[in-house]
Amino acid sequence: MAICGSRQRVVDGRTGVDCLPLFRAYTRAREPLEQEHAVSTGILEAFHERWSSREVECFVEKVRQMARLLLLVFSVTLLVPSTADPNSSGVPFQRSLNLSMKILRDVRDLLSTYKQERMGNAAFEDHSVDLRSLPRSGNVYSHWLQMQDLERLLQNAEDLHIFWVHVDFKRVDEVGECRQCAVSKSLEIISLDLRDLLAQLSSQIVGLKSSPPEPMGFSLPISCTITPNKWLSHLQAYIIFRDLEIYLNKVVRDFILLSAKYPG
Repeated sequence: MAICGSRQRVVDGRTGVDCLPLFRAYTRAREPLEQEHAVSTGILEAFHERWSSREVECFVEKVRQMARLLLLVFSVTLLVPSTADPNSSGVPFQRSLNLSMKILRDVRDLLSTYKQERMGNAAFEDHSVDLRSLPRSGNVYSHWLQMQDLERLLQNAEDLHIFWVHVDFKRVDEVGECRQCAVSKSLEIISLDLRDLLAQLSSQIVGLKSSPPEPMGFSLPISCTITPNKWLSHLQAYIIFRDLEIYLNKVVRDFILLSAKYPG
């Protein structure tokens, strides 16, 4: 067996078998023996004495210099502007996308049930009437493409808050008629999910502009709270759910775009 240099492999010249593991095992076996020898002869104690007397002060000074350097680097990084990332707020856009898609499915199911049970016809459709208190559901595609990220979030937060006020009012109205009805239970779930989505939007807005959005001050007009008969009340609810479904399609598109831009 031959050892060819400190950086070369240790190989048996006859068989070509790698003997490096055997050499390492031999070295590990000698280490405790060499340490015991150093202790018994006083070499280790002398080493510690030399370290403490000659090099400790130099080592401490180097540590202090490194600490000053790290503090300086940290101070500089605080002064350098960085691009805001809404995902740093702890609410990824993918989570909001999933929630908005769930709300959209629930609203579609509610609208189908509502037309069957309250309007008397599962195929009922009427796009000739609307509520002035609701946000506009339509949006020009070219304008939608040019919107800034913060603009999308602020608009969705404002409009969804208005929808949530309308939905929650109808939830209270339906609970007064029948708490255990399918419509009442669906409205309760949708109202809670909309509130959660609004909270996520608020956190994401903070991630982009570093300040919380202004509180929403919308209140329902009197014309929405007082209806002369049940049919008009049901028609009003139908319009709310119809426009909310259309608007949620836009919200889903926004979160698809934002989740692709800010993955995580």
